[in-house]
Amino acid sequence: MKKRRILLALIMLIISGISLTTATYAWFTANRQVTVDEIDVKAQASGGIQISADATNWSNQVTLDDLRAETLTNNYIPTTALKPVTTIGVNTNAERKGNGAFDFFLGELNDSGDKVKLTSIDDNSGNYVAFDLYFYSATPQTIEFNSGTQVVAKNVDTPASAATDTGLKSSVRVGFLIQGNDPTSTPATAIGLNGGTVSTQTIWEPNADIHTEYAENMLGASGVMTTMGGKAPTNDLEVVTNSNTYFENIDASKGLKTSTLAEAYPSGTLFQFQAGITKVRVYIWLEGQDIDNEDTASLGTGVGVKLNFKIADGA
Repeated sequence: MKKRRILLALIMLIISGISLTTATYAWFTANRQVTVDEIDVKAQASGGIQISADATNWSNQVTLDDLRAETLTNNYIPTTALKPVTTIGVNTNAERKGNGAFDFFLGELNDSGDKVKLTSIDDNSGNYVAFDLYFYSATPQTIEFNSGTQVVAKNVDTPASAATDTGLKSSVRVGFLIQGNDPTSTPATAIGLNGGTVSTQTIWEPNADIHTEYAENMLGASGVMTTMGGKAPTNDLEVVTNSNTYFENIDASKGLKTSTLAEAYPSGTLFQFQAGITKVRVYIWLEGQDIDNEDTASLGTGVGVKLNFKIADGA
């Protein structure tokens, strides 16, 4: 079959960091904030696939205004300050959220810088981005990232000038959670889908092989490094940042996909859609447990996230 390269979606996020001076391992200090200066979200679909923000109004694109519609009360695209958070994605440990959502924790570093207090937060906390997308296809489809997908340094104050890359882009994560498929293509049924599990989640770590100068020189960062995500069974406890009780390695069992600076994005299957309406929950956040999530990383720079999707070649 002749190969097809069909663009499904483009999503852009620009995050700007404010300037402070002290440096810490993982987790920004308690007074550190990273602000969303601009978010531009566009989704495009073609080749028999339609896309929607509400599972009712279908077209070949979804705009930021569509995602921010007042009726979409489950979408959270903050315009206020974001803070580094941590997650293992779906968390089925006792007393946690279970299936259907990524389970996030906000971290607050103590004064000595050796422990962090983890507090459970929800999507409406304003600390990360979360929204739903709906895809319709008459036949099953395999979806991949397309060319142009990348996470890069961005100067949001003077976008026409070259950005100073201080490493903030190395701690960005993008998550996808397939909540389910409705073969009857009934809007109300599709909206109610909430069955995402660890097996249907993907966590993408871009720029995994590059590190801040501080992380390299002071913390020994080198090459692609494993990151731990929060899984704390209880809240508001100060724990060391590498405690296996409260954190867990993010690896292939958690749907991890990494890419280097040269690769820009992971190749191969991202997820698969069945015929009908498929609901996907999308998350974008700053991972507090990333070794590059230290204060020098946000000095005057931002991060641009572009996500392009296509139907797999040869499908």
